[in-house]
Amino acid sequence: MHRTPWLGSVHHLTVVGLIGLLAACGSSVTGTVSTGGASTTSDSGVTTIDQLPLATSPVQESSTSNSLAKSLSKATTGINLGTMGSDTFDTNSSLAACEMSARFRHALNSAAQGDRVLCYIQQTFEANQELGIDLYNGQPHIFDLDMVNEPEGRGGGPSKVQIQITRGADGSITDFAMHACRETTQNEYIHQTVTDGAFAMATKHNYSDESGEGSESVTVNGTLESGHFVGSKTIAGTFRWESSAFSGHGSGTVTQTPSTIDYSGYESGDYVQESESGSFSHRIFSAAQLIDGNDVAASGYNLGLLALGDGAAHAIISGNLPAQGGASAGVTT
Repeated sequence: MHRTPWLGSVHHLTVVGLIGLLAACGSSVTGTVSTGGASTTSDSGVTTIDQLPLATSPVQESSTSNSLAKSLSKATTGINLGTMGSDTFDTNSSLAACEMSARFRHALNSAAQGDRVLCYIQQTFEANQELGIDLYNGQPHIFDLDMVNEPEGRGGGPSKVQIQITRGADGSITDFAMHACRETTQNEYIHQTVTDGAFAMATKHNYSDESGEGSESVTVNGTLESGHFVGSKTIAGTFRWESSAFSGHGSGTVTQTPSTIDYSGYESGDYVQESESGSFSHRIFSAAQLIDGNDVAASGYNLGLLALGDGAAHAIISGNLPAQGGASAGVTT
């Protein structure tokens, strides 16, 4: 774990029941903002902290795109990521489809760890507008957080955050950095930049709880129009974990358009399960239709309404798998 000293004045914030509110965060609008003098209008759509996009925000069609994805999409229902569980697949199911669904959902979960903390901060500042400080002066600001209805797992939420935001001449946010810690240990880092519509984001997350400890590192790259991802977005991540039952590491890359995803990645490690033990290695290359069940008119966005439709995958599963014995196969579906 990395330990970082916290310097400067500290402000105090109260965070009330923010777990599960990702859908209310990362909204974007084009508007008029104050830069300390005369108000200016920005076309970027990202002028205040509540408008910063999340890593898991949806991708829309670009105003200049000419995508063939819609003509290639056939299915109207698919493997729902929100309800997918141990009973979704059985011995007659495609092993490659199972692995692809699990890897894609893991990629979204990893990206959402940084989103969760950013969401806390966005909602907190929305509820604490009376602070009377200029968040956008390019200087670091440090805040103590009191977590009410604190989330369980992953070591809980942060107790202190440092935020630094820089605006351009037109009032749009060009650089956002946040460090979050719990007690004396830094467990979250988020950095976003927007340059002429090109968006880049890097997050790092360390966690430790009764089930084990680990870390995740995620980068997101895409193009913003009016504060929304358009055309395509790439999420790339690495992860590792350690527990009494499992240990391992892996990486994966997702390229997402409004209606398709491409995923490639691997995962390997060791396990101990009751009287069994062994090692495993999974690698997959895949492409699928992305079905978004969200209502475009709704105020929130629910990742659980995403589903995978028609697609193809090549999965390479090797090692000794729990309760299955040895396996080594290449499967295409």
